[in-house]
Amino acid sequence: MKRRKIFVLAVFVIMGMSQLGSGLYTQAKAQVANWLISESWQERNHHEAPQKPWPWADTWVVARLSVPRLGINQFVMQDVSGESLAFGPGATDNIRTNGYNILAGHRDTHFNYLDELQVGDYLEIENISGETIIYQMTTSQVIDVRDGPLRFDANRTGLSLITCWPMDAIVPGGPLRYVVSGQQVSSISQVTPLLSYSR
Repeated sequence: MKRRKIFVLAVFVIMGMSQLGSGLYTQAKAQVANWLISESWQERNHHEAPQKPWPWADTWVVARLSVPRLGINQFVMQDVSGESLAFGPGATDNIRTNGYNILAGHRDTHFNYLDELQVGDYLEIENISGETIIYQMTTSQVIDVRDGPLRFDANRTGLSLITCWPMDAIVPGGPLRYVVSGQQVSSISQVTPLLSYSR
């Protein structure tokens, strides 16, 4: 009887250790991936083209997104596939200086702060060629995708960030999307003086 208890205890200890090891491995892998992604962004300056963070990567960095008021700095990945969104928000198309840019991200990881954004907040995108495009947030809304596809005015210059809604949903997916939109401002000096901006 005593041997059986020791055996059962040993099995539980081994199972617990394997779960702990698996979790630590996943965390270590994520940290290494973030470091490699950051290095690939720095390398673009030397090659003047996007660089894959590791040779077998399915994605690469196309921009850097910053939200100064919240202290957010994120790398934007090449598309909105599952592989890309595992490492950061993704761009639905090439980042354009004069055009409409759309970024998507998961509500429980990289875009978990979207509901903290306020009208008037600044959003900055540094594109692959080093240009910084500054947007000022103008709207936020919840959209039901069952009402039809999301539509954006491609003739405008602007930015939309999209994630699933509600932010604290227990079940992933669902038909609701939270959309934060902003308009491009050509320079900080053209922004309403009552709003403060800091880097």
